[in-house]
Amino acid sequence: MRLPIDGSTMPTAIAWLPDGRMAFTSLKGHVWIASDTDGDGLPDTTSLFEEGLAAPFGILADGNDLLVAHKPEILRLIDSAADGRADQQEVVASGWGYSDNYH
Repeated sequence: MRLPIDGSTMPTAIAWLPDGRMAFTSLKGHVWIASDTDGDGLPDTTSLFEEGLAAPFGILADGNDLLVAHKPEILRLIDSAADGRADQQEVVASGWGYSDNYH
């Protein structure tokens, strides 16, 4: 798999889905899914699952859902339409405060 190394794809966390696909977060707030479409055991395509998160640095697969920790909260991202994009967000934990100051 070859990704452009820039802020939109710089990985910050990685998890494996039950079907073998790899999910990863990026520094710019994206969640990507990497798939092996040719069966050689290496991911060769990526698709955008979610975007607009605030510096996600943790990801965990929970069945087909993804739990993602970003600055203001932990989210459950759900693809209920099974189209490869998250269409529901549920806040799992929050309340620790958030500001744009990264220090």
